[in-house]
Amino acid sequence: MNLPHAVSLAILLAATVSATALAKSSDRNQPMSLDADRSDCNLTNDGKCVFSGNVVIQQGTLNIRASNAEIIRRNGNITQVILTGNQVQMKQLLDDNSLVDASAD
Repeated sequence: MNLPHAVSLAILLAATVSATALAKSSDRNQPMSLDADRSDCNLTNDGKCVFSGNVVIQQGTLNIRASNAEIIRRNGNITQVILTGNQVQMKQLLDDNSLVDASAD
């Protein structure tokens, strides 16, 4: 299910998620998708968006899966992303084509 405000949020989230120094540099130029079963979002410059149920974030080689994602913004900028669930998973290729495959509760 695509969320109606996921596109605008995805643009903001891209700045945070793809800022990883070793991440595949071409990923940050790829479109991002954010999919979840439910959302509760404040689209003002300050506030938070909460996505819950089967959260999937994809951008290029980046793939994140979580039960919940909370995105907090201040002055229009994402200041914090909190991913929760039983085994949050992240996979991404690095520029040297090695794979980051991480998971945590």
